[in-house]
Amino acid sequence: MKVTIQDPSVAFINIYTALIYAIYYSYFESFPLVYAGIYSFSLTTLGIFFTALLIACVIGGSTYILLVYFIYEPYTIKNGIGVPEYRLVPGIWTAAFAPIGVLIFALTARSDIHWVVPTIGVLIYSSCQFVLGGVIFFWLATSYPRFAASLFAGNTFFRSALAAGAIHFSQPLFENLGIARGCGLLSGLLAACFIGITVLWYYGASLRARSKFAETY
Repeated sequence: MKVTIQDPSVAFINIYTALIYAIYYSYFESFPLVYAGIYSFSLTTLGIFFTALLIACVIGGSTYILLVYFIYEPYTIKNGIGVPEYRLVPGIWTAAFAPIGVLIFALTARSDIHWVVPTIGVLIYSSCQFVLGGVIFFWLATSYPRFAASLFAGNTFFRSALAAGAIHFSQPLFENLGIARGCGLLSGLLAACFIGITVLWYYGASLRARSKFAETY
């Protein structure tokens, strides 16, 4: 908590990850409305649908492993820690594609379109979310190695607290706006998150230079 309060870059990244987690869990609340309400899935079938998230984790995890093996490890072997913001670049790409996945879901979750089509949007978004989270945590660990454990604990608290609150206001969100506009709003927030990770990549070094907790390389 002390680092979060006193360090602007840590405060930024904690607020940022809390926001993307809140959006992610808010998104889950639309699934029963779409697959049970529009496509008439039974509760059992709806439960099986969530294996799509497992597939997304496999895709995102495999992508992240490839990033570590082919990009991060060679860079670290050559430069040591180097510039931590270098490791944020894949996060910029995934943050750009994440709102596209939600927008596909928002526009295609209709009875006249097969349920596979919005599910493709779920896979795109969830895969991007997995990679983006890994990239952010990698940046935290390389920027603040002495405080990594505390930073991860603080980050977990912030994102879990906001995500827990998000599931309570997301259901009224979809009930009042509908699936298309509700998910469209989430997509717009994710587009803002793309701007946020780009700002962190661009200004991260100058923010760390002002910090008494960050390592200098």
